[in-house]
Amino acid sequence: MNTSYVFRKKPATIYYSIVELVTMLGNEKLEVGTADQAQVQEIQHSLFDKVLANQFCLAPLVASSEKEKLAEGKPTQLKIIDGTQRIEALSQVINRVSNKITSKSKEERRQGCNLLKRLTTTELVVHVFEGLSPEDADQLHIALNTNHRT
Repeated sequence: MNTSYVFRKKPATIYYSIVELVTMLGNEKLEVGTADQAQVQEIQHSLFDKVLANQFCLAPLVASSEKEKLAEGKPTQLKIIDGTQRIEALSQVINRVSNKITSKSKEERRQGCNLLKRLTTTELVVHVFEGLSPEDADQLHIALNTNHRT
């Protein structure tokens, strides 16, 4: 497949909160590929530290939705093409924050609430391509990751 075909399709740029994406993942409304757990752990630790310092920024995610779903508004079901490790890491960060909120330590609970507020109010850009075939999505993933490394 010629990737120029996919890149001629204009993606919709949609904003999702981090909690919204993690909830979609938990409800199986966000399909992700197989994650490299070592890379997920590395991202998760880095993210947690950066969220604590209020100094984090994430690259946009790339996803596909079913045909004609964008006309209905913000898609509630997506397939992640690029960003699986980031989504998995964000899910783990949310779990760590939840643990802080239920801690016996008043300071940890306060810190957990502040972190959850940041994660709830922070939005990520998701570039959504509508109606991609599985082959097109695979080729787009390869193209994005090959271009990033060269």
